[in-house]
Amino acid sequence: LSRRLQRLQAAGLDSLNISLDTLDRHRFERMCRRDALPKVLGAIDAAIELGYTPLKINTVVLGGVNDDEVTSFAAFAQTRPVDVRFIEYMPFGGNGWSEAKLVPAAELRRRLLDSGYPLRPVVTHENDTARSFDIGKGGRLSFISSMTEHFCSGCNRLRVTADGNLKVCLFGQRELSLRDAMRGGATTAELQALIHAALGRKHARHAGMHEIARVADRPMTTIGG
Repeated sequence: LSRRLQRLQAAGLDSLNISLDTLDRHRFERMCRRDALPKVLGAIDAAIELGYTPLKINTVVLGGVNDDEVTSFAAFAQTRPVDVRFIEYMPFGGNGWSEAKLVPAAELRRRLLDSGYPLRPVVTHENDTARSFDIGKGGRLSFISSMTEHFCSGCNRLRVTADGNLKVCLFGQRELSLRDAMRGGATTAELQALIHAALGRKHARHAGMHEIARVADRPMTTIGG
């Protein structure tokens, strides 16, 4: 990433999220099967130097795996202009989800408060999926609580998969093939009508983590972040 950042920025990339689930080098190697934590930290600093601030750091918290690093990430957020976003573990095809590994956002906030980190709410856009807090010294932490504190009513996210399907809900089974419609000669107006119809079928909220886990869905790697 460090080598490509300048070219990506020149091509128009104006915001950036970086996934980082641990700050421990040995744990990183076990989780990612490569000793590359220094490279990731270097990419974070390079992105900051290019003006990607606050840089979003996405951290999926798993009980018994990396939940002991929550305060370490908070301390990290006070040393750089980053927004560390703690994400609840969500069920997707093939990721071995279990409720036992889910650490609720409320529990993470309690641990941080008990460790002396102030959590001052930050006003963000009404459609943001994260609840953000100022923790002092320029640090910011956010919580994406898809499982325990759903935000479906305010979510306006759409995703287009690499194979051309539109998902109006990350956890929804129904997809619309924009690829097939375009290959079939659909006009812009017809594509707009298809998208509006798909949005009209969107449920008011997802089915809940246990039902989501029960029904097979795509792996997150085939949906796209």
